[in-house]
Amino acid sequence: RRVKDGPVKEVLIREASKVDLNTLAIPTYHQDDGGPYITCGILTAIDPETGLRSMGLHRLQVKGTKRLGVHLSNPPISTFVANAEKNNRPLDVAISLGVHPIILLASIVSSPSEDKLAMASSLLGSSLALTKCETSNVDIPAHAEAVIEGKVLPHMRELEGPFGETSGYYFSDRSHVIEVTAITHRRNPILQALHPTVQEVSLLGGPAGEAEIIRMLRERGFAVLGLTLTASSNRTHIVLSLRKSHKAEPKQLLHFLLAGVPFIKHAVVVDDDVNIHDPLDVDWAIATRFQADEDLVVIPNLRARSIDPSRKDGLLTAKVGIDATVPITERERFKRIGVPLDVKEKVAKKVATVMAQTVRPGPKVSHGK
Repeated sequence: RRVKDGPVKEVLIREASKVDLNTLAIPTYHQDDGGPYITCGILTAIDPETGLRSMGLHRLQVKGTKRLGVHLSNPPISTFVANAEKNNRPLDVAISLGVHPIILLASIVSSPSEDKLAMASSLLGSSLALTKCETSNVDIPAHAEAVIEGKVLPHMRELEGPFGETSGYYFSDRSHVIEVTAITHRRNPILQALHPTVQEVSLLGGPAGEAEIIRMLRERGFAVLGLTLTASSNRTHIVLSLRKSHKAEPKQLLHFLLAGVPFIKHAVVVDDDVNIHDPLDVDWAIATRFQADEDLVVIPNLRARSIDPSRKDGLLTAKVGIDATVPITERERFKRIGVPLDVKEKVAKKVATVMAQTVRPGPKVSHGK
């Protein structure tokens, strides 16, 4: 729903002489970074060809008082910019800082044909209050902490970086440039920062990516029971459990997955008796259920991630799949050892009883004056 203004417009900076990115608290993260970076700014724009509104999470380097370098490696915003460049026109954008976590989550969902703000509103279960930018043709969350308005300049590329990426390595590129036209913010804005190498990145990027891949595989008929993108691999490695109905099914799944999902580099398929969230359990399955001459899938020269320092020339990489499932006809031979069920139930009851006795009630809270 459109509102006239909101907390994000408590302070308006529109005069060219007063617009200065240095008035915002934008940190430098690593020793060799090329400068301060915005890592948790939601970039919003409208496709000049279709009118679709969308948003994404892209790194932005502060390159001056009114200039940002933006690394547009993923659609839909990169597509919007390309469509504007066809007509030699700039693209209006807005960068929202300090937004509701649901907006942050929706911004990274791979959905090139949907309005991600509408998606966020659906997840919230209520309408989002949006207000118009001062200088850009974009709607922004009215309750954001701050918003940077600007234009992506057509056919302009500059060196951006280096920046310590989620891969754990520095990465530079020739990237697009944003000319800042206005800044609006609350009187005392709190700007969220997302450090590239902490668990918060995995917590943000994991659920959306996992849900998309599960849906994709199930639509192809694979009985996927669970799936996880591993945090330690920067979400490029995946483990999934499969209820297979044919011995060739894991390999078919691996070929489809590795070729169809650009950011997945290694994949492991296990049975439903393996805890996909426990690296030790997955390692055990590989050690006892995998034979490299029969169960290994290697696909050379597929598209690599731009931030992978091991990628080959032409932005190519080799991908690996491991089938760590047991033969359908030999499940009994691979039956896991375990504590008797009645013993497990008795222990669970005793633990529950002890916990109930030791948990103390919290302090009484007065709701009065």
